[in-house]
Amino acid sequence: MATSAESSTITLWDVASQRRKGAPLRGHRSVVNAVAFGPGGRRLASADPNDVRVWDLRAAGGPSVKRVIRQAAVLSVVFSADGRTLASADESGAIRLTRLASGGTSGLLRVADAAVFGMAFSPDGRILIAGDEAGKITIWDVADRRRLGEPGRQGGSVNHVAVSPGGRTFATTGDGFSARLWSHVIWRDEDELRAAICELVGAGLSRAEWNQYAPGIEYRRVCDE
Repeated sequence: MATSAESSTITLWDVASQRRKGAPLRGHRSVVNAVAFGPGGRRLASADPNDVRVWDLRAAGGPSVKRVIRQAAVLSVVFSADGRTLASADESGAIRLTRLASGGTSGLLRVADAAVFGMAFSPDGRILIAGDEAGKITIWDVADRRRLGEPGRQGGSVNHVAVSPGGRTFATTGDGFSARLWSHVIWRDEDELRAAICELVGAGLSRAEWNQYAPGIEYRRVCDE
């Protein structure tokens, strides 16, 4: 586990013994706003008001910074399940996608004009779900950097997002100690959605039904009569 307080350091903890693990990580110049482990626990991403740092926690000489990403006012960081992509979201509503293997930036998503606090990748890394300070939730296609839909609002700021292991549903938490489980199914594209609807119901949906199950996507009849 990793924690940060009102300082520029990060503390690593051994969960089993509940003791600190090694010396604090130093290198940030200001308060650390967000931390996230990569898959397997080798990498750690951390963000302060000036930049994002990617650490190798198992380097031969001890934990060390392997990458610095220049992005101001980052409030949330998250790795894809394969560890190849890092998403970093800032207070302006922008999300930067960084390909860690190549060292390049694969794209910039503009969510809104509100700070983004919560993000999560789908298990296959193809979908990114983001929630902002205004309560809006947005679903993105990572490869195409295309907005797939906006299933609704949390009702207050979205602070955290988590996707189910199957990658089809997700949960959000917000202000007022509220949590919401979204029954809307996550689809990468409309063709996949239409095929699934036809298989399940065997007929086209009315506009009201379409808006319930596929919010944010333009209405179309999906099955042949």
